[in-house]
Amino acid sequence: MDNVTHTLTGLAVAHAALHVRGRHLHRAATAADPPGARGATLLISALANNLPDLDFLYRGITPGRLGYLLHHRGHTHTLLATVPLALFSLACVGALLRLRGQRLPRATWGFLLGVAVLGGLLHVTMDFGNNYGVHPFWPFDDHWYYGDAIFIVEPWLMIALAGSVFGASRSRVARALLGLILVGLLSYAWLVAYGPSPLLAPGLAALLTLGAAGWLGWMHWGSPSGRRASALVVLGLLLSAQLFGRAAARARVSRALESSLGFELVSLASTPSPGNPLCWSLLAIGRSSGAEAGASRDEYVVQQAFVSAWPALWAPSACGAFRTGTTAPLVPPARPLPEEAGVLWGREFRAPLAELRALARQDCVARGFLRFARVPFWLEEHGRARLMGDLRFDRSPAVEFAELPLEPGASCPRLEPPWRPPLALLDALFP
Repeated sequence: MDNVTHTLTGLAVAHAALHVRGRHLHRAATAADPPGARGATLLISALANNLPDLDFLYRGITPGRLGYLLHHRGHTHTLLATVPLALFSLACVGALLRLRGQRLPRATWGFLLGVAVLGGLLHVTMDFGNNYGVHPFWPFDDHWYYGDAIFIVEPWLMIALAGSVFGASRSRVARALLGLILVGLLSYAWLVAYGPSPLLAPGLAALLTLGAAGWLGWMHWGSPSGRRASALVVLGLLLSAQLFGRAAARARVSRALESSLGFELVSLASTPSPGNPLCWSLLAIGRSSGAEAGASRDEYVVQQAFVSAWPALWAPSACGAFRTGTTAPLVPPARPLPEEAGVLWGREFRAPLAELRALARQDCVARGFLRFARVPFWLEEHGRARLMGDLRFDRSPAVEFAELPLEPGASCPRLEPPWRPPLALLDALFP
């Protein structure tokens, strides 16, 4: 997720934790926390919800673009790193309090540690939610894990969190900043809706605007108990809608490809449209062999699809248009694809599976890249691969962040992390 959403999550959790702690102290007839505890809780929760992204400080140990791809969402996005990062956030806030001459009782520091640990867990969980992936169980398990359920910048989630924090905040300055965040989000939504490659329909931008205005109004004038209950309900509904859409979209594509002769589905990578849990972009990764592949050799195939989770309400053709300008050499499908309600098929990438496996064995840079690439593709020139990329992030003909030139004689990447390749077809080559 983006860092604005992580910060809003931290602030929302801090307000909820302060409410629960206040009720507990009242029931136990215990003295309330000193005034500085509230600000410390908000600061430490916001900090802890962002600290895992400090991986940018060490990604250069593996030089170049590959260092970013391999180390981002790596070691700091693990359960093992949660407690050290929480202690670091406590140390930062403690140093700030000492500079201000404030002291907190030991029991309050225990509460703050719990909030900080929760912040780290929430960060990893939220990053798991989209299609980039995390390694939460390293060093015991080196596999990538993907939620494939939420766009990396989800406007409804940002609106829900910002409104919840707005309702709980006592500061006019904080409320003004939250309002500015929502104004910026909605302004960007309208710009995107009327841009050259709209990710949002104008009607959806209007719905986001009305929803944000109504939500802020309720969070300003509603009763405290009503605001808290409605925040939980709204967040629960948002998560349920995303999970329903994910399950329905993936089921439609899986069902259709099961009846496609000669195609073995290996995995699916799914991405929802921002602000619309009914619209999904899917990449079906598989292998094709025999007559369906046009040859006796196995072929590695990636098939695009736009899917509507509820086609009677939202047609797949209204979910967007396939990009025609990509780095990957996409072509029309080589085999007839089954018709399935709610599924709009796009183009495909197709190449001999032996070529991909040869790259993993013979080119150390490609091998390092395959520790990240979930949906790899490659370009050939004069009989050799000159570039590899990941179709999840191929949005233009330019060489983008998830595309890596393969130079002859290039140095092998150093300090390469031990991630298992996301593509199961390569498992045997990565013992």
